[in-house]
This record gives sequence, C-alpha cells and structure tokens, in this order.
Amino acid sequence: MERMIVDTDIGTYYDDAFAVLLAANSPEVQLEGVTTCYGDTNLRAEIACKILEFIGRPEVPVFAGIGDPLGEAEALMFGFEGEGIFDDGRPEKQPEKESAVEFMIRLVRDNPGEITICTLGTVTNVAAAIRQDPNFVRDLKPWPVHERLIYLSVGIPTEFTGIWLHDPLTIAVAYDPSLIQTARIHVAAEFAPTLIPRDLLIRNDILRTIPKKKAPNMNVAVDVDADRFTQLFADRIVNGL
Repeated sequence: MERMIVDTDIGTYYDDAFAVLLAANSPEVQLEGVTTCYGDTNLRAEIACKILEFIGRPEVPVFAGIGDPLGEAEALMFGFEGEGIFDDGRPEKQPEKESAVEFMIRLVRDNPGEITICTLGTVTNVAAAIRQDPNFVRDLKPWPVHERLIYLSVGIPTEFTGIWLHDPLTIAVAYDPSLIQTARIHVAAEFAPTLIPRDLLIRNDILRTIPKKKAPNMNVAVDVDADRFTQLFADRIVNGL
C-alpha cells in the first residue's frame, strides 16, 4: 500500500479535487494527509476539508502550506478559487494547526523510506522542507515525478481536447507506473521569471532558438494508457471500486 501525502493547489479547477477523490477512494493508497500550496492556502485547506467531509473521509488531516514562491515573486491568484463550493455551507472539519511543511518533515522523518508526496501544484512546501531538514530527501520514498509534456499539447485547438485529468493521473501513477510511458528529460525549478539559455541557429533560412541541452535528471511522462486510466478513474470515483 502506498502511504501518500497529496500536496495540492486545490480550488482553481476540478482536477485537484478529482485527484484527492481518487487518492481517498483507492485501496492501494493510505492517504496520510492533504497539504495545500499556492496563493490562499487557508482557503484551499478549507476546500480540501469540504471534499473529504463530503466523501466520508473526515479523518484525513489537512494542512495549510506556503502561499508564495520562496523568491521575491508573489502568487498570481485568479480570483475565483472556491467559487460555489461553500454555497451549501462551510465544512465542520477544520485544517490542522500544524503547518504543511512541519507535517511533511515530521511524517517523513518518523517513517523513512515509506512516504510518497504527490505534488499537484507548486513544490514550495517540499522546497521549504528540504531547506529545513537536510535529511528530508534521503528519508522520502523515491517517487516518480510525472508531468505530461506540455509540448505535446501546444497548438492543439481546444475543440480537439477533452477534460484533462493530469492531477488524478499523478495519483494513479504513484501506485501503478505502468499507466504511462516516460522519457529522461532535464527538469529544474525556477524561483522567479528567468530567461532560459538558448542556442541560435539557422535552419532552412529560418532563425530558430533552441533551449540549451542539459543532462537528463528526471523521468517525465510522454504518453498514457488513456483508456485504462479512464476506466480505473471511473470505477473509483463513480462506482467506488
């Protein structure tokens, strides 16, 4: 069984809510807690409480995390996070007093090699945990980090796309990596808007810029068994299997 923390910017779109539902409804997952990141993390924590209460899992603890990046930039809030979610009332369940970073450090330290953190938004909470505890990464369970290559969707008109369930897919891949195919690619985190070093070259008389190549350091999802994941997701969310 996968012992998991779901670190999420839940509230802006539907995908994070579905990811929490999938984690809570998957027998392969022992959901240790939900932590929130990006912007108004207290609001996001209350949204997570509402969802867990609604599905009958109020025992799963929720922790508010860090809202802004670790650098000088501020989080850009869209202004409609949580809209309509509390129309029928606020949840009785409340977030824990402990911060998300403190919770992550404590749980990982007390259970070395057993905890997987699925990051569905910014990785600020994880970055802060690494800063505070030099052993944090060592004690984490190696968990694959997956994100569908954004280049695959560039230029595809929206009328040819369906609902993107990338955050729920992250949850499922944590316990069933066979759902995806991966490629080794270099991935790095930025603390603020920066220019990516690029090479200039001419091809077919057209000036092009190409990002400078760096050594691969991460497995990145480049394809997915969509039919199998769709069936799994529907079984867990709709049928409760």
